[in-house]
Amino acid sequence: MAHIGPEAVLRLGPVPDFEPAHVFLCGQCFRWEPLPDGRWHGIAGRFPLFLSREGDSLRLEGPHLPLLQDHWLRYLDLPADYGTWKRRLSDSDPVLEAAIRFGYGLRLLRQDPWETLATFLISQNNGIPRIRQIVERLCVRFGDRVDAGTAAHVERETALPPLHAFPSAERLAALSASDLDVLRAGYRAPYLLQTARQIASGVVDLDVLAYLPLEEARSSLMRLHGVGVKVADCTLLFSGLHREAFPVDRWVLRLMNALYPGSGKDTEALQRFAAARWGELAGLAQQYLFFYARENRIGI
Repeated sequence: MAHIGPEAVLRLGPVPDFEPAHVFLCGQCFRWEPLPDGRWHGIAGRFPLFLSREGDSLRLEGPHLPLLQDHWLRYLDLPADYGTWKRRLSDSDPVLEAAIRFGYGLRLLRQDPWETLATFLISQNNGIPRIRQIVERLCVRFGDRVDAGTAAHVERETALPPLHAFPSAERLAALSASDLDVLRAGYRAPYLLQTARQIASGVVDLDVLAYLPLEEARSSLMRLHGVGVKVADCTLLFSGLHREAFPVDRWVLRLMNALYPGSGKDTEALQRFAAARWGELAGLAQQYLFFYARENRIGI
């Protein structure tokens, strides 16, 4: 149930199974920041938001909220029944049950597919702090400025620097290689530039990926410059297009062999294991396990 206050405040509740720190720090997104007063500040598309928990509800503060309720409901994946999914995943699986108990408030965001693809191209062989820095430089330099607000109109004063929307594929496609030197992204910059040009020219239509079988959607993305299996699966999972996608990198390989001995020694074997064990919820299982293992230094 939603309540829209007289100012730009939207209260949603009750909202179980949502803890902002679990959602925004699990590695699926890079543009949300915690504030000293307990709120989180971020942007999705061109829309900035302050988000916090109030009891069993979420409090959203930002511009145009009465018009953007559906946008934020979808982005935060609030209509989905995570309680049922968690019970399904925990059934007869004590390892995953422990991981879910630890990361009880984790949800998979439904991010913009282009932004997700571009940020995970940048993420290759990169740590989260550096990914965030590169993404921020990319947005500040090439994205449209969006008024972050001071939150004075939403009951509290919080002076913040302006935010910038994520630049479109068309915007990046028009740049030269030297234009991207400012990002200090190394070998990832040419991947980003060439992929942007391919998307802008229609080599891959991101809008149709949700309607393709997982293998087809993955193969389609792998036609893009610098996109391998892991980046393709991250794009499909973290944009909400395919929950069954199970991204595998060296960290996931290690944690899976620590938590599920014999689950597989390579990407294909692990993905077969995940598909057989967790089916359409394999990607959600991966995130619970990754967050649990990373925070508890298991296999990582």
